[in-house]
This record gives sequence, structure tokens and C-alpha cells, in this order.
Amino acid sequence: TALALLQFDDLVESMEVTTSILEVEPSAVELMDRMLIELTRQQPGYAAQIANITGNPEAVLAVEFYGETDEELRDKVDKLEYHLRQKGLLPHAPIVRVFDAKGQTDVWTVRKAGLGLLMSIRGDAKPIPGIEDVSVPVEHLAEYVAEIKRVCADYGTVAAYYAHASAGCLHIRPLVNLKDAQGVRVMDEITRAAAEMAHRFSGVLSGEHGDGLQRSELNETIFGPELYQAMR
Repeated sequence: TALALLQFDDLVESMEVTTSILEVEPSAVELMDRMLIELTRQQPGYAAQIANITGNPEAVLAVEFYGETDEELRDKVDKLEYHLRQKGLLPHAPIVRVFDAKGQTDVWTVRKAGLGLLMSIRGDAKPIPGIEDVSVPVEHLAEYVAEIKRVCADYGTVAAYYAHASAGCLHIRPLVNLKDAQGVRVMDEITRAAAEMAHRFSGVLSGEHGDGLQRSELNETIFGPELYQAMR
């Protein structure tokens, strides 16, 4: 396998480019946002594993390719760079090419440790689940992320964004303090707004983990009253 790390100054732009990345048929496209990168750099046990990410990007896309030979893998990364350059979508920072097994393991270790790293944030406001499993078609992913950013800003907060960009299933966790009633209300309203967006963009509330008691009350928004009553 090989990895190409694409660094973007704008999160929404990285989601817009994802659809073009998929045109060269990678095996995966995973997102790590600025919040995760900054937290990783603060942890001595992880900081060295992302030393090849430079500057302060708002988003990094880890694009993975499978191949039978080193030459095939290098050709695929070259094809990705050429494809994005031809479309005027190549980010300003050079593509970081990772061909060695240890370097790839380092990147995936940080990505998989994302939730634990995010929960290390100090203070009462934590990255709260609720909308972390919403999945929308990739062609709508940039619009969805832009609207979630706007909704969070309206409530005076931000969110962490990471995981499966190629599948349209980002794990998005708004920073909310659930120790007071105001925070509980804010999280409820953000969740309901995300459910409306999922419906509008032809997505689902749970692309990976299931609805459960936490989200099942919102299924009427997704499926409509007739199907919802049938499921009950």
C-alpha cells in the first residue's frame, strides 16, 4: 500500500476535493482535522508519528492506494497529483508520499486514536456524540460540513471532524458542556439540525453504528411519518 497526505487550509475545500480524489479509485480517503492534529502534537507518545504534516492545516486527507509493486503504487500517487493539478484542485502544500510500512502505520495509529485524543481536551466542553454517525452522499459532503460548521458557530462552539471521507461518513463531534441545562439544549438542537440536513442531502443518521435509543426518535425526520409508523 501507499499513502498520499493532502494538506488543506480549509476543511470544506478538502471535502469538495474528495469527489475528485475518488475518480482515481483510491482504497480509502480518511480525514484528520486541525483539532485532532493539534492534540496529537501535544501528546509525546504520538507527536512524532505526524511529523511529516507541516504547518497548521485545517484538514489532512490520507489517501490510500493498493498495488502489487512499488512502481504501481508510485504511479497511482503520481496519477492522483496529475489529476488534481489538471482540475486546479491541488492544495498548496506538497503531497506527502508515504511508501514505507512504518510511516503508514504511524498515520493510521493517529487516525485510529482520534477519539481518545479528542476526549483528552481539558475543560467541561467535550466532543459529544450525537451526530457522529451521519452519512451523506460524498457529492453533498462539502455542503453538509459547511452547514454543520455554521450551526455550531451559531451556538458559539466548534466541532471535531475526522474519519471516512470516501464513504461520506464523517465522525463529527461538537464541543458541548453537558453539565448544565443550556449545553443539553444546544446538543439536542444541533442533533435535530443535523437530522434535517441528513434528510435534505439524501443521507442517514447512522451510516456505521446504528440508531439505538439515542437517535431512533429522529427516524421520523429521515423516513417520514408513514414509514416511521410502520416501523413502530
